[in-house]
Amino acid sequence: MKLLSIHSNGFSYEVKQKATKDAEEIEYGQYETSERVLVIFISVEKSDEENTEMAIEQASEKIRELAEELGESNIVIYPYAHLSSQLSSPAAAKQILKRLSELLSEKGYNVIRSPFGWYKAFNVNCIGHPRAETLRVVDITQKEKEEIIVEEHPPSDFYVLTPDNQLIKVEIKDEGESRKLRTEIPFNFREHENLRDFLLYELAKEREEKGKPPHIDLMRRHEFADYEPGADPGNMRWYAKGTTLRHIVEEHVYNKVVNEFGALPLDTPLMYDLENPVLREQVSRFPARQYRVHSGDKELFLRYASDFGQFFLLADTNLSYKNLPLRIYELAPSFRREKRGEVVALRRLRAFTMPDLHACAADITSVLQEFEEQYFLAASLMADFNFEYEAAFRMSQEFFEEHRDWLVTLIAKALKKPALIELFPARYFYWILKFEFNFVDFVKKVAALSTVQIDVESAKRYDITYINEKGEKVFPIITHSSPSGAVERIVYALLEGAAIDQKKGKTPMFPLWLSPTQVRVIPITDRHVSYCETLMQKVESAKIRVDLDDRDETLSKKIRQAEREWIPYIIVIGDKEIENNTVSVRTRADGESRNNIRFDDLIKEITSLIKERVFVPLSPSLKRLSRRPTFVSM
Repeated sequence: MKLLSIHSNGFSYEVKQKATKDAEEIEYGQYETSERVLVIFISVEKSDEENTEMAIEQASEKIRELAEELGESNIVIYPYAHLSSQLSSPAAAKQILKRLSELLSEKGYNVIRSPFGWYKAFNVNCIGHPRAETLRVVDITQKEKEEIIVEEHPPSDFYVLTPDNQLIKVEIKDEGESRKLRTEIPFNFREHENLRDFLLYELAKEREEKGKPPHIDLMRRHEFADYEPGADPGNMRWYAKGTTLRHIVEEHVYNKVVNEFGALPLDTPLMYDLENPVLREQVSRFPARQYRVHSGDKELFLRYASDFGQFFLLADTNLSYKNLPLRIYELAPSFRREKRGEVVALRRLRAFTMPDLHACAADITSVLQEFEEQYFLAASLMADFNFEYEAAFRMSQEFFEEHRDWLVTLIAKALKKPALIELFPARYFYWILKFEFNFVDFVKKVAALSTVQIDVESAKRYDITYINEKGEKVFPIITHSSPSGAVERIVYALLEGAAIDQKKGKTPMFPLWLSPTQVRVIPITDRHVSYCETLMQKVESAKIRVDLDDRDETLSKKIRQAEREWIPYIIVIGDKEIENNTVSVRTRADGESRNNIRFDDLIKEITSLIKERVFVPLSPSLKRLSRRPTFVSM
């Protein structure tokens, strides 16, 4: 099946005459709408008849995925034989198109199906954006070859562990279409709404999208990122402002992990040889995740974490007990071939950048100490990003019973609120303990940010050893950690968190230190531009990102644009400000406008709030709005 999709401002067709004796009976000979609509021109092919249900399901998923990306609920299914020379029988085509329309309607879309077997005139008005025109192919024979292997989740029980050491078992109670949490002893989830939503998400095991996350529109509006039609889904394009924001995040995490926490920075390859027996055994446990690459007679795979290269490196390193704990860090571009239905904008990607930290520790006592220190490192990063998060700890029943007091102390000392505990009857994984800080977004989906795992298998698998005090070669225990979560997911959480704040009546904004532009200078007229340029140099010399709106627009329009971009400080310069050597400033955090402010006082205010965090300057091409291109048309 081939599907040509056109995102259109309105669409109409008019039936003219029969094209085949198998033409459908029709009630209406024409259709017209002025609303935006996703028009799907479809050729049903002979291969689709081999498994019509699979073909329909695949086509439905491709259309649903595109409609979700575009935020479109109106769909036209239009039979169009001209996309293929291998057409199915008319009977099969009619059945498939009818069932496809019904399936999309069942998923909540407003579907119009144009009749099969008629010559028709039509008018389409393509909107004209990067995703407005796409051609997609349904090939059920290829799908059968590449069928995703579902990783079965072992049995587990969920609990809430409170800082005062109450362990409360939690289950789902179905009440018709609604689901509630049931506990063996009373627990007030009204005081912990995000924890409730997190538990519902975990217990339901449902990952299907049921609403459009607001960060999709926001990432475009702020010109951060967008879908890339020329790439595999889950591989994004990043614009200049978004790339600047990513760079700020990456530099900040590097500073925390390397300069403050003491990890050694490394860099390892992106792809590895599947003929290596250690790698083949490891990746066979996660067959759904891999991008495979053929080079000559070799079969390679793109890494889905930095583990492979870092562990080979550690195996070749001469380690002594005096070196432990040894911490190594890499900013790791990674690739996971996630299921299409789970790939959503910046929340879940197939290509992402993971700040990856590993540490080697001598024994269980020292690795628990390392785990705790990495926990506090992750918590400090979450505080820097102003994220609200829920903690989850996952382990075997036996491990929990042995270390319960330590865990309760950690929760009481660091989290200071209840946490989710998932207990397994035995150890099923390479890790014996892991935690995540999880973010609950606007549509109540959950994404893991920070995580730490205690790995008891990889040292032996990769032959990583150290020399102990007795001169013996022994295996260390390894921690896997992403102290912040993927860079793309941080941007997602920033945007979703701002949308949640706006829903609560708060002003949406980024943390000041993270804002791509921290200060915007606006001259009232052209004759004030020269003074503003001098002012910009002084602002930037204080390590504050600043730009200048020197466009030929009204003052009110420039201020509206700055507010639309969530600029934290808007400085307006006119004759009075130049004469008095002061500035007029609008502050987004409190919504106040202040006049006659001494410039030096304003700089002290901003730098005191930034708190000496890493400084990443703006590109010169972003500093003047008159020269800045518009990447996204909303």
